[in-house]
Amino acid sequence: ELGGADHIGTDFVRDFEFAMTRPSFTYGMRYFIRRDLSAAGTFAYGWLRGADNRTNEPIRNNRNLQFRSPLAELSLRLEYALMTEKRGHRYSLKKVRGQSGNRFIPCVYAGLGLFWFNPRAKDINQLGTGKWYSLRKIGTEGQFVTTTRKPYPQVGISPQVGLYAKWLINRRWNIAIDLGARWTGTDYMDDVSTTYADPEKIAENTKYEDIPPELAKWFADPSLLQDNKTGINQQRGDARDDDSYMFGFITLCYRLKTGRDGWPIFKFGY
Repeated sequence: ELGGADHIGTDFVRDFEFAMTRPSFTYGMRYFIRRDLSAAGTFAYGWLRGADNRTNEPIRNNRNLQFRSPLAELSLRLEYALMTEKRGHRYSLKKVRGQSGNRFIPCVYAGLGLFWFNPRAKDINQLGTGKWYSLRKIGTEGQFVTTTRKPYPQVGISPQVGLYAKWLINRRWNIAIDLGARWTGTDYMDDVSTTYADPEKIAENTKYEDIPPELAKWFADPSLLQDNKTGINQQRGDARDDDSYMFGFITLCYRLKTGRDGWPIFKFGY
């Protein structure tokens, strides 16, 4: 819900803002069930970022919310190769070992991930401390002062789909591009979902020992213009659509030696 294009908030990639992308990395292993079907387990870690001061849409810019969050994901997925790898003699010359046939292998995949996040915001205006604070602990939408709102979970399940394309360098190595989308089932990855709560009550009930009440109040409503555009029960986010995120990776893969049963062979010692 934060930042985005220069118009009223829209869904998914229509509101994508490239300047807010952040680095990520991944590590995983893949097992081939058959030549065109494989199962992959991966661990990914990255960061999410969003800020209303990046958009020129006046109402969103005036809202002035911002966040960053670490994002960790464990996933398991099935990959289907649209073209299969062919091995043989390079250049069709006998005894010249290498790859022949398809060296570019496009794949599609689907799976499930277990993810964790923790949205934070920086004190950039109110007290000028420059510190980052956990927004969930503050309860910026009244989670600790309104009986109908409860603190949101920081762990969830994310269905995912994507495209995976690899280029075979040789029999052991390949390089690949992985692009995938995830749906989360939560609307609080950016700590924004519903309406404004009473910032005075939030300031009085903050559970942060090292945050002054006026700073908790400011995180709940940092609007540039305190007028009728913001206020208790006024729209702060859009609870009709849950959050989603995307990963894009460039990966380098090494094929382990396997036995006749298809499982990797591990040798220890010298």
